[in-house]
Amino acid sequence: ELMELFPDMLFLNVVRDPRAQVASMNRAIIHDFDTFLNARTWVDAHRVAQALLERYPARVLTIRYEDFLARPEEILRRVCGFFGIAFLPQMLDVGHSAEARQISTLSALWASNCYAPIAANVDKFKEQLSLDEIEIIETLARDLMAHYGYAPMTAASAVAGCDAAARLRSDAGRRTAWGELEKGGFRDFVLRRVRADYLANLRIRLEQAAARGVEATDPA
Repeated sequence: ELMELFPDMLFLNVVRDPRAQVASMNRAIIHDFDTFLNARTWVDAHRVAQALLERYPARVLTIRYEDFLARPEEILRRVCGFFGIAFLPQMLDVGHSAEARQISTLSALWASNCYAPIAANVDKFKEQLSLDEIEIIETLARDLMAHYGYAPMTAASAVAGCDAAARLRSDAGRRTAWGELEKGGFRDFVLRRVRADYLANLRIRLEQAAARGVEATDPA
């Protein structure tokens, strides 16, 4: 529907190593507190991205986050060219961006927005995840990892997890995190609560819209 409403819309598909992405998601209050659930979310998101790319190949640019860290100017020039905007050298200097500095003061959630990404953190997930968790991610994301050029560390043959048990663990972790955040920083609590509620409502609306679309095309 968005593509029909905005026929000139372009998409930037930024891919990050799913192991690093899930390690980050596991600590984010707006995501699940469970490796299995977050890995599945990563896979679902990139399956949608692949479907979009197959349908509109000229309107999607895919870049890897790790490539941007290794060759920032080259990748940023590609992004600018794709969107038809001029590349400016100061785009690479996040620390001198007044907007980035302002955003970084609004919440601890965005405190690092005024700093350039740290290339050394690419493999930090190895310290944050157990080998069992890494294998769960690699099992679920095996095909997409190969497609995007991420080498596995395990045999990628983990036994499928229990969705209900994972959901219970995640919900318990989320309740604890919200409680600690409310006690430790009420402003951050409010900002993140608003964002979390918005994303939850958006997800419900998208699921309802998708369900209506299925009903409309169901011959039964």
